[in-house]
Amino acid sequence: MLKVFINELSFTESMLIAGLLGLFSFELYQGIRSKNWFSIYRPTLFLAGFLGFYAIAGPLRSIAVDGAIYRGVDHRSLLTWGWVGALIFYLSFLLGFYSFPTRIKLAQKNFWKIKKLHFWGLRLCQIGFISYSLVVGIFFILVLINPIFRELTRTTGTAGKIIDLGSFNNYFSYGVNLLIPGNCLMIMALFRGSKQTLTTTAWYIGTLGLFTSLGFRYRLVLIIIPTILVWLMSKKKKPSLLFISFFLSLFLILNGLIGLGRLYSQGISVERIINRIDNQDSPIWDSVFEESSVFLTTSALIEQTPEITPYIGPEPVINTLLFPIPRQLIKFKPTGKYQEEAVKIIYGDIPGSGAAFLCFGEYFLMGGWTTIVLISFLMGCVLKKIWAWFISHHNDPFAQCIYALISTFLYIWLSRGYMAQSALLFCFSVGPILFFYGSWKRTIKHN
Repeated sequence: MLKVFINELSFTESMLIAGLLGLFSFELYQGIRSKNWFSIYRPTLFLAGFLGFYAIAGPLRSIAVDGAIYRGVDHRSLLTWGWVGALIFYLSFLLGFYSFPTRIKLAQKNFWKIKKLHFWGLRLCQIGFISYSLVVGIFFILVLINPIFRELTRTTGTAGKIIDLGSFNNYFSYGVNLLIPGNCLMIMALFRGSKQTLTTTAWYIGTLGLFTSLGFRYRLVLIIIPTILVWLMSKKKKPSLLFISFFLSLFLILNGLIGLGRLYSQGISVERIINRIDNQDSPIWDSVFEESSVFLTTSALIEQTPEITPYIGPEPVINTLLFPIPRQLIKFKPTGKYQEEAVKIIYGDIPGSGAAFLCFGEYFLMGGWTTIVLISFLMGCVLKKIWAWFISHHNDPFAQCIYALISTFLYIWLSRGYMAQSALLFCFSVGPILFFYGSWKRTIKHN
C-alpha cells in the first residue's frame, strides 16, 4: 500500500489521505497521552479505525489489485470525491465532538450486583431466542447453531416455524439481535466474578454459531468486539499495540474465511472455502476487503449527484420515522428505494445485491456537502454526550456494556448508508440495554 501511496496517487489524493491520517493520529495521541485507562476508548478513535478501513486501506488495496474496478465500472478517477467526503465527514464529526464543553460529574456509587447483570442478560437472550424461533422454527435455529451442518438447513428450512405474524414477521426476526446485548451483560458478569460459567459459555458459543450460519458478519462484529472491550474495561486496561494487531489480524482472517464460505441462513460451506482458496491468489484478503468496496460506490455516488442522481431531501429521515409502522397501517409509507435506484444508475441493470454506500454518501444524496457537515456535526455532539456519560460512570459494569455496544455500533452507522436500517438495528442491538438500564436505575433510586 505504501507503493501505491507513493506511485499511484495524485498530489490532491495524497493530501486528502494525509489529512485523514493526521486527524486519526491526533485522536490517537489524545488517547495515549492521558493517564486515564479509559481515554483510549474515546468514540472518535473507534470511528477513525472503522473509517481507516473503508476509506484508506480498502481503496488503496483496490487500486493495487485491480485498478479500482468494481462491478465492471472503473472508479479510479472517482476516488477523489470519496476522500473529500470522508475528510469533511470526519472533520465535521470532530468539530461537533469538541465544540461544546461538557461537565463531568463522577457517579458516586455502583448499584449493580453481578447476579443481576447475568440474570437480565439471560432474559434478553431468552426473549431474543423465543422471538426468532416463532418465525423460523426452533429446530431450524438449533441446526443453525452449528454452521457446518449446512445440509440440514436446506432440508429443514423454516418448516418448523410456530406462527405467521404477517407484516410483523420482520420485527420478530430482528429479535435475534437481542442476543447481542444479552451476551454482553452475561460476559461482563462472568468477567466480574459470576459463577454461571457453563450457562454463559453455552449461550455465547451458540450465538456465535447462529450468527455465523446466518451469514451477516455485522452481527459477529457486534458481539466479538464488545466482548474484548468489556474484558479490557473490567481489568481497567489500555490495549497494547501488539494486542490490537494480533486481535485485528485474527478477526479479519476469521471474517475473510466466513465471507468465502457463507451461504445466508445455510451455514458455512467448507467445500466452497477450499475451492476459492485453490482457485484464487489471495482469497482470504479479497474476502476481507470485499466489504470496503462500498467506498467505491460512495465515490461514484458523490460524483454523479445531483447532475445525474437528483437530491432526495429529507426522505431518509421520513423513511426512518415511519419505518417501524407496517405498510398495511400507512398506505403512503415511503418505499425507501432511493438507495437501490442510486446504485442502479451507477452500475446499470447488473445484479446489485450487496452494493451500498457509506453513511456520508446518503447524507450527500440528501442535500450535498451541507447535509454531510450538519448531520456529522450533530452526531459528534451526540457522541460527546455519550462519552461524558461514560467517563462519569466508567467504573459501572452496566455502563461499560452500554458504551462497548455503542462504540462498536459506530461501524454499523458508518458502513450502512441507509438510515432506517441503522436505526432499526440500533433499536434491537443497543436499545434494549439502554431501556433496561434507565428503568432499573430509576427503580433502584426509588427503593
